[in-house]
Amino acid sequence: MLPPFYRTYWFYALCAASTALLVWTAWWLRLRSVRNEFALVIAERSRVSRDIHDTLLQSLGAFTLQLEVVARQLDPSQSSAREKLQYLRKQVSQCVVEARRSVWELRSPRLEAHDLVEAFRHMAEDAMALVPAKIRVTVSGRPRRCAPRVEEQLLRIAQEAISNAVRHGEATEIDVTLEYSRRHVSLGIADNGRGFVLDDRAPAAGHWGLKNMRERAVEVGGRFGVTSGPGTGTTIQAVVPL
Repeated sequence: MLPPFYRTYWFYALCAASTALLVWTAWWLRLRSVRNEFALVIAERSRVSRDIHDTLLQSLGAFTLQLEVVARQLDPSQSSAREKLQYLRKQVSQCVVEARRSVWELRSPRLEAHDLVEAFRHMAEDAMALVPAKIRVTVSGRPRRCAPRVEEQLLRIAQEAISNAVRHGEATEIDVTLEYSRRHVSLGIADNGRGFVLDDRAPAAGHWGLKNMRERAVEVGGRFGVTSGPGTGTTIQAVVPL
C-alpha cells in the first residue's frame, strides 16, 4: 500500500519550495518598497536643493554685489558706514557658504548612479571644492552593496563629520576609510583638527552633529564611537551590519 501523498518526499519538497518562494517574494516586495521610498526621498531632496540654489543663493549673491557697490559709492569721510557695510557683506557671504553646504548635504543622488565606494569618492571631490581641506578615501576588503538605507546613512555620517572637522576643528587633512568584513562595513573619519574634550553629559556648543551621527548609525543597527582631545584631532567610527 502506498503512503499518503502528504507523507511522500515530493510533498515535503513541494512545501519547502513553496515556503522558499513565499519568503523570496516577501523579501523582493519589501526591497522594492524600500527602494521606491529611497528614490522618493532622493527626488525630494534634489528638488529642495534646486530651489535653494535657484532662489536663496541667487538672491544672496545679488545682495552681496549690491552691498559692495554701495560701499564703494560712499564718500571717504563716511568710513564708519563703509566698514559696517563691508561687515554686513561678509556676513551675507558667510550665509551663502552655509547655504551651499546645505545644498551639498541635500544632494546625494550619487548613490543612485554609483555604489557606496564611488559615492564616497564623488562626495570627497565635491567637498574639496567647498572646504579648504584635503580629503582622502581609502577602501579595504571586498566592497559590496548594502541596503539603500544603510548606504544613505553612512554617506550622511561622512558628510556631517567632514563638515564638523572643517567648521569646528579647522582641519586641513581628513582621511575617510571604508572597511568591509564578512558581516559589517566600518566607516572611519579621522582629521588633524584641533579636537575637543568629550563630554557624555551634553553635546558641546557646535557638536550637536555628533548626536545626529550617532542616531543615524543606531537607526540602521550600527555602533558609533568618537575619539578626540584638544590638539589631537578627532576620529569618528561607525560600524554597521551588512
